[in-house]
Amino acid sequence: MPLTSSVPSTIIPEPVIKLMSAEKNHDSTGSFTTYLIHTEIPSFHIDLETKHRYSEFEAFQKYLVRSYPTVVVPPIPEKHTISDYATKQGKAKDDPVTIDKRKRMLETFLNRVAIHPVLRRDVVFHKFLEPGISWHEALTNAPLPASLINKNKSALQKLTEPRTLRNPDRQFGAAEDYTLRFSSRTSHALNVERRLVKLTQESSQTYSELGATFNAWSLSEKDLSEAIDQVGQAFDSMSTVTNQLAQAMEERMTDPLQEYVLFSKVIEKLLNWRHDRHVEFEVVTETIHNKKKTLQKLEASELEAQRLAAALRAEGTLGHRQHLPPPSISNEVPGENRGQVNQSSNIPANTFSEYYRPAITPRPQGFLATINSLIDNDPEVTRRNTISKTRVNLVSLEEQRKIALKDLQTANSEIQEDLDRFQSRKIVDFRNLFLSYAMAMKEYHRRSVLAWEEAKSAVDQISLQ
Repeated sequence: MPLTSSVPSTIIPEPVIKLMSAEKNHDSTGSFTTYLIHTEIPSFHIDLETKHRYSEFEAFQKYLVRSYPTVVVPPIPEKHTISDYATKQGKAKDDPVTIDKRKRMLETFLNRVAIHPVLRRDVVFHKFLEPGISWHEALTNAPLPASLINKNKSALQKLTEPRTLRNPDRQFGAAEDYTLRFSSRTSHALNVERRLVKLTQESSQTYSELGATFNAWSLSEKDLSEAIDQVGQAFDSMSTVTNQLAQAMEERMTDPLQEYVLFSKVIEKLLNWRHDRHVEFEVVTETIHNKKKTLQKLEASELEAQRLAAALRAEGTLGHRQHLPPPSISNEVPGENRGQVNQSSNIPANTFSEYYRPAITPRPQGFLATINSLIDNDPEVTRRNTISKTRVNLVSLEEQRKIALKDLQTANSEIQEDLDRFQSRKIVDFRNLFLSYAMAMKEYHRRSVLAWEEAKSAVDQISLQ
């Protein structure tokens, strides 16, 4: 029964998801491992089984990160680590221990998605768990949720470069610092734990060798045969319980620590995304401030120009024709055959119009034309056009600022809510981790004491003659 049609959208119970097995498969591209996923929701009589390979898990996780930028999306294990390639010599993907570890962590990933109040409602997640679904088609046709990342970025946002905030948010600044410290400490703890697991595995092998040695030795003894044999069995028991301890340490401590190291990287990227939204808001705010200062200077220049123009008009200096020298009255009349001569002055009638006619200057060509195009021939018109464009630009920037502020406030609210949820879950996880680790150690030492008590009983029976 499909999840999307059988379960009401308002009531989505937590499914129990298990990765039942990891199977080897082959196709034209080579070999790969598929994981059998079993999903059960007893309250709705839902029982599903499907298969997915690691690359499909990876694509699904990336889809969640892209679609929910304000959510701490659970991580998936890395495909192969450098140490895997170094120790397995290119056979890391075929190593049963590596595959089993990845199976456990992928199962944890799916169950974390299933209990998240936002991610569990995603349609693509439901299709991921259902059989008979074309995963490529489901992922390609998936509608992205209405999240901040889907909004078209403005030109200003696209030009924004990483930078330090002028007015950082103290709360998220503290979160960034804590995330770096948490990542450093969990990474160090993970490295130490891995060394301890390796030493424990080596100890198991050493106990096994000792057990075989003592058991062989007991065959050549008479009086000490029983005691040596019991000591050898104690070493055999130690080998078994130490190997089981190493497995428990791997599952109960190493896996969770590795997951939380990956979680810290997820949160770091999440906070960087929020940082970028904050930068966008500051950039547009500073741009508005600078534009307003520019507009004030332009308007002040325009007012000063208008004041000077009014003063010049009042003085009459703009009427330049009144101050031009009169034409010379002489018998030499400029031009030839210019028309009839004025009888009172013997000057042609059109002499004055010729005198005041502006000279026709030829338009500059070539290099002079280029230079002339670079010169602002009418600074007043240019200034007024700049003022008009600046005012229009300010209106657009104010609108961008409102959008950036709303995006930032939404991001802050949603991210903080999910960080609080993550912190609560982290406390529960580490409590369970420490308790589980303590129980594994307690069981290890209980069985070790029991093995050596039996050996002690045999040793006490040695006759001292």
